[in-house]
Amino acid sequence: MPILEMQACLPSDESAFGADNAETCRDRLSSVQLAPRLSLVDVVQRLMANNSMRQEFSRLTAFPLFLTIGALQAMIFTAKTQLLETSQSVLFERALARWKEMWDHSQTTRASSKEVGFMVHAEEIWLLAQKVLKSDASKLISRFGVNDMTQVRRWLAELG
Repeated sequence: MPILEMQACLPSDESAFGADNAETCRDRLSSVQLAPRLSLVDVVQRLMANNSMRQEFSRLTAFPLFLTIGALQAMIFTAKTQLLETSQSVLFERALARWKEMWDHSQTTRASSKEVGFMVHAEEIWLLAQKVLKSDASKLISRFGVNDMTQVRRWLAELG
C-alpha cells in the first residue's frame, strides 16, 4: 500500500492491548492523552520537513514508531530502485536521524522491552534503511533475483 494511502491514525499506546482484563485496558486507554492522533503520512511528512515539532512525536510509542520506520524504509528502497535524484537523500537522512532520536527516547522511557515484542527489531529496520540509502543504486537493483533471497542475504552480509 502506498504511504499516501495510509491516512488512518496511528495506534494508541500499545500497553492497553496487553492488558489482562477489560477494566485495565479501559484504564490504560483513558490515561492516554486525548490529543489528536497523527496518521502515518503526517509523521513521515513531518520527519522529512525542514522544521519538525518534536513535542508532537513525544507520545509515539513502539508500535507507531515501528510502522513509521517501516514506511521510511519502503520509501527509501523504492526511491533507490527507481533511481530518483540524490537530492531526496537529504530528506531521508533527516527523517532517519529524527526517527532514531525518537526511538532512543522511547527506549529510555519504556519500562520493559518484553512488552514491545517484534517491534524491538525496529532499530534493525532503521539500520537497513541507512545502508540502503548509502548504497549504490545500480548494484542494489542488479543483484536481486526474483526467485530466492540468496543475493539479498549476501548483500545484507556485505553491509555488515
